[in-house]
Amino acid sequence: MGTPKVWGLLSWYDESPSWLAECVASFAPALDGLIAVDGAYAHYPDARASSERVQAETVMATANALGLPATIHRPAAPFIGDEVAKRDFMFRLSNAHADTFTDWLWVFDADCLLTASTTDLRARLADAPTDVVEVSLW
Repeated sequence: MGTPKVWGLLSWYDESPSWLAECVASFAPALDGLIAVDGAYAHYPDARASSERVQAETVMATANALGLPATIHRPAAPFIGDEVAKRDFMFRLSNAHADTFTDWLWVFDADCLLTASTTDLRARLADAPTDVVEVSLW
């Protein structure tokens, strides 16, 4: 068992490329890798399988520029089961990368920005007495 890693699980659909770039850039210093999942919920009005390709390209280009390993998934159809199904898929996809019971998974959406310092994040996670921690959004 190695040092715990922090994996970002980014969910998005039809977001501004600038928002996506800013989101990825803000979380990158805290992450060891990014798992990004595009796609609409099936009940979303006029849902398409995935966003315009430029959005996935923006996520990958931003991650690459910051040296952050990234996996991007663009689905073939909208997520039947909506947010629950998409989150479930992200967690299952993370199993291909993260060490179960060791690594941390940080779920966020494209409209989130990390603005606080994460310099002591790993120490705080190492001292966490639980398997789940809460992050406050402002």
